[in-house]
Amino acid sequence: MTEKKSISDRFQQALRLVESSPSEAVETLTALQQDVATLALFSPNEDLEDVSTKSLPLLAIEFHLAVAFLGLPTPPGKAQERKHNVTNSMDLFSNFLQILERYNILGKDHQKEFHELLESSNTDETEEDA
Repeated sequence: MTEKKSISDRFQQALRLVESSPSEAVETLTALQQDVATLALFSPNEDLEDVSTKSLPLLAIEFHLAVAFLGLPTPPGKAQERKHNVTNSMDLFSNFLQILERYNILGKDHQKEFHELLESSNTDETEEDA
């Protein structure tokens, strides 16, 4: 009989895999991301003080998932695959910064830089579409 691992245990396992086996880390962290959403561990209307101490590390799932995507090996001639992984990472880093901002963890200077980066990114996308 196999014992079901806790979310915290699975998260720690995924962190160990980020550098040694990014593809396994992506798989595990993606599953964790879905489990956290299904269990509604975090609510947009709660403050950082409302988050259980045990759940705090899980706020960084998107960050670690972004790092794992960047670590995925890209076979020669698969530039589009690499571009897809980098784009996923950028989106995940952005999501992570939004989480930090929502819980007032991101300092004012960093918030300003983050919003400038978002505006710059939106301007770049608009120019590319034109």
